[in-house]
This record gives sequence, C-alpha cells and structure tokens, in this order.
Amino acid sequence: MLAAVRPPIFSRSKVFKVLRSVSNNNETSLKVSSLLSQSRDIDLDVQGLRAVAVLAVLVYHMNNSWLPSGYVGVDVFFVISGFIITALLTEPGSKIHLPSFYVNRIKRIVPAYAIMLVVVSAAASILFFSADFEFFRQSLKSAALFTSNRYFSSFGSYFAPRAEELPLLHTWSLAIEMQFYLFFPLVLLCLPRAWRLPVLSLLTVGLFMRSGIKVSGGGYAHAYFSLLARMPEFLLGGIVALGLRHREMPVRLSVVLGLLGAALLTISFALIDKTQFPGNWSVLPCAGAALVIAARRGPVNRLLSTRAMVWVGSISYSLYLWHWPVLAFIRYYVGQYELNEGWLFVALVASFVLAWLSYRFVEQLIRKLSGARRLAPSLALAVVGITLIVLLAIKLNPPIVPPVSQEQTRYAAPELIGETGIADNG
Repeated sequence: MLAAVRPPIFSRSKVFKVLRSVSNNNETSLKVSSLLSQSRDIDLDVQGLRAVAVLAVLVYHMNNSWLPSGYVGVDVFFVISGFIITALLTEPGSKIHLPSFYVNRIKRIVPAYAIMLVVVSAAASILFFSADFEFFRQSLKSAALFTSNRYFSSFGSYFAPRAEELPLLHTWSLAIEMQFYLFFPLVLLCLPRAWRLPVLSLLTVGLFMRSGIKVSGGGYAHAYFSLLARMPEFLLGGIVALGLRHREMPVRLSVVLGLLGAALLTISFALIDKTQFPGNWSVLPCAGAALVIAARRGPVNRLLSTRAMVWVGSISYSLYLWHWPVLAFIRYYVGQYELNEGWLFVALVASFVLAWLSYRFVEQLIRKLSGARRLAPSLALAVVGITLIVLLAIKLNPPIVPPVSQEQTRYAAPELIGETGIADNG
C-alpha cells in the first residue's frame, strides 16, 4: 500500500482511465488490485466507501435504533455515483458517446435488478395474501419502469409504519439513479468544458437550498423520493471529479480532509433528524463523502482500502438489492418489526449469500458481454423470460393463497392508506 508520505505515481488522467476500466467492468473488479498496488488509496478507497454506505443502510434496516440515521448511506452512494460517472464522461481526450454510456449503465444496473424482481415476485406470490399481492403488483410495475420513487412518494413516507414490509420500497433509489443517468450526459454535452465546473457548482448550491426550503416547509416525505432533492448529491460528486482533475493536494491537507470527512459521516449516521431530511441536513453526509473521496490519501483512505472493505464494496450493489426484500419478507411472515437474534442472523446470512451469488453469477457474467450486438440478444431473452415468470407469479397467487377479509390483510389499498395512518406518520 502506498505510504501516506509518498506522492501518487499515477497521474490524475491515468487514474480516471483506471476508473473507466473498473466501471465498465462492473466498477468493482478486484483484478485491478495489482495494477493499483502503488496507488491503492486513490481507487480502492472508493470501494471501501461503498462498503461503509451499504453497511450503514443494512444496519439501519435491521434495526433503526442501532444506527438512527444509517439511511443516509444511500446519499453517500449518490455522491460516489456522481463522482465516477462525471470522471468517465469528462475524461480528457475523449468525447461523450451516449450509446456506449447507456449500454454500460444498463449492463451495470439492470440484470441483477431484474433477477431480484423475479425472485421477489415469486416469493410474494406464495407468501402474500391476495389483497397484499395486488398492492405489491402495482409497486412491481413501477419498479420495472424505474419510476418507483414517484410511486412510493404518492402515498406515504419512507419511515412510515408497515413500510418495512414493502419488499420493493428500496427500488426508489435505483429509480432516481437511472433517471439521473438519463439526462446528466446531455447536460454535460450542452456545456463547454470551461463552464462545467462553475455551472455544476451553482446548480448544486441552488438545489441544496431548494431542498432545504421544501423540507423546512413540511414536505420531507415527498422530498425524500424526489429526483430534484437528490440531484445535488450526484452533482457534488461530479464537482469533486472535475475540481480535482490534474490536481495533487499536499499530504497533510489530504489527511485533514479524510479525517474531517470521516467525522462528518460519523455524525451523519448517528444524529440526523429524519423529519428534516433530506433538506439542509443532506449536506452533511454528502460533504463527508466528498471530502473522503477528495482526500485520496491518509489513514481514513488506507482503512477504506483494506481487503475486507473492498470486498464488501465489490458486492455492495447486490447487497443493497437483496437485503431489503429478505428483511421485508421475514417481517411480513412474523408480523412485527423487531426481529429476534435468530431471524436477524438468518436475514444477515441470506443477504450476503444472495449478494455474493448475484455478484458472482450475474454481475460478473454480464460484464463479460461487450458491444450492443452481443448484449442485445441476451437482454431480449432475459426480458422475455423475466416477463413470463412475473406473469406466472401473478397468476399463481390467487389459487395458492386463499382470500381473506380486508382486516386480515397487511396492506391497505392505495385509496385507504390515509385511513391506516401510513400517510400521516413520519
């Protein structure tokens, strides 16, 4: 590992080329370890930061009293995504090629996501009462179209009662990410290179201020799922990518920035008030993540670059996909939020096993497919197969699960949600 007192050997442009390679290869491959052995803290610490983010979310979802604000791990993910994507799109000497960009994003997100939807649909068809399954079916439709952030914002809060039993609630963040990826390259294309950093900086400040005003006015439930409220988090990562290109900070400054970023993240995970989030409070974890990424060297970045942290970071996407449905189904089955040690152990093991299987046999397999011509047949076949399985699950639910009265169902119909208290509690 590179000592903190040694300047990095790779130039900034070479680092971004490595980032491109890592991103196009699932952004997680440990095969780059030897290539980066002398600049490990420049790249692998970002993987370690992913691990921090997903573990914070996992701990919060297992029991929100353990890490009261662990949900801000999602915001850390957004900053990381903004950093990586901006670095790729603005690499010196290359032009933005929209088809390649979108194909790579599809390869990165859709296959594992689609498999998760299939498995969750099959499980829901067996486990859910028919009325509850109909509610699930509506959320499945929005999740498949990457519009679930709008769907879930239309009836309640992320922190509402029974929200922990909605197996696709977590797809709101992936919907926002895909929506951001859809338009962000177009924004960069429209901006001259010299304008990108100042324009993105102004947009970031303005959108953070807008979010703060919305949340302070009592609109935190809808702001939580809002693309506009989350957009400055991506943009802040983009600012780091643009602002630090070709710049090397003094070692002492890097150490200070890393420690300050870690302190901000620690405070964020423990002290943020969910009724005032995202709003002005979202600046805290996002600034912490940005500072850690910008530091690149120092004790914090070396810790993030350890093998265990990098491994968790490598499966972080699949771990995020699977941990929430596992917990949601267990809670639906037992009928309560608080899970005993046995169920928590089952949830933890199942989440990591499913994440590893998804990473090993879906993410790594798909990344080997290069080019739209090779990718298109596989995607088409997957879409047909997944559609058939989901339709079969929908047809199987009524004969498998007997009908029950409305009082016995766990979810209410959307028009009754206000009466159940979901929309009235934060």
